[in-house]
Amino acid sequence: MRILFEDEKIIVVLKSPGEPSQADKTGDADIASMLKEKCGCDIFVVHRLDRPVGGVMVYAKDSVTAASFTASLKHMSMNKRYLAVVNGKPAKEKSELINYIISDTRKNISKIVTGPKVKGAKEARLYYEVLAYDKDEDLSLLDIKLFTGRHHQIRVQLSSMGNPIWGDIKYNKAFLRKRTMPALWSYSLEINHPEKGILTFKEYPIDKPFDIFEKNLKTY
Repeated sequence: MRILFEDEKIIVVLKSPGEPSQADKTGDADIASMLKEKCGCDIFVVHRLDRPVGGVMVYAKDSVTAASFTASLKHMSMNKRYLAVVNGKPAKEKSELINYIISDTRKNISKIVTGPKVKGAKEARLYYEVLAYDKDEDLSLLDIKLFTGRHHQIRVQLSSMGNPIWGDIKYNKAFLRKRTMPALWSYSLEINHPEKGILTFKEYPIDKPFDIFEKNLKTY
């Protein structure tokens, strides 16, 4: 974890892949607890990243700010964008994906189902654009915007499209039983600060396999 910004209302951090954003059943050190100890105040979790996923996150320091951010998430006015490296090259350079997803909390996985009539199904929508393709590695770099926030949404939707995320041990058959992290990164976060207005934070990934697209990221 690295702190990118802090004031009396919020803390913006850079989460490392594998780092829990809040306390979980493993008991491993988590960001929310570390921030609470550092700041000596309550820390409110307003959004999450899957444990294997890294990138920019914001935490609130009071309940009013937290409620405001929660409302922003509900109306999708907190703008979060992701970068992903996927196997293969998507059939379309850019497209909106709309699916219906159900989650199995016991197994901690999600799957796509035929439609909204399936019990527990929720609509999942995202938009992606291919930024670059590496023919030698047969990998593509995607920019992704979420319109909904479903469990493992990006991972399961891209896998269903036929372009699973590199390193994803749950949704990419090539990485089953391996010890890798999915190449998925929350690189941009735009929030409406209660006093300062719109603030945008961007941080780009550097680890494998994002390093394949280093030149693209430097100009993006």
